Amino acid sequence: MPSGRGHGRPASGDEFTVLLEDVVHEDAATLAVQRIAEALQKPIRVSERDFFISASIGIALSGACTDRPEDLLRNADLAMYHAKASAKVAMPSSTRA
Repeated sequence: MPSGRGHGRPASGDEFTVLLEDVVHEDAATLAVQRIAEALQKPIRVSERDFFISASIGIALSGACTDRPEDLLRNADLAMYHAKASAKVAMPSSTRA
C-alpha cells in the first residue's frame, strides 16, 4: 500500500475495514482505494463462470476530529454510505483532518 502498511478485516456482514498506517497525505489514501477498486473490477472465475464484485468505498482520515478509534470508524461508515448513495468513492468534508 502507498505510504505505509495496510491491514484489512471484516467489519460486519459484507462490510470490510482497511486500515492504512503512516498515511501522511490524502492522496496516498485515495491511491490505495483506487487500487482496491481496480482489483475488485476483475472477474472471479468459479466453475467456469465469471462473477463480478461491486463495492462502495468511503475514506476517513484520522486527525483533530477523530481522537478515538470509534470516531474514525463512524466517519468511515458515513463516507461509505455517502459513496453508496452517489455510486462513487467518497470522503465527506467532515472526515478530513
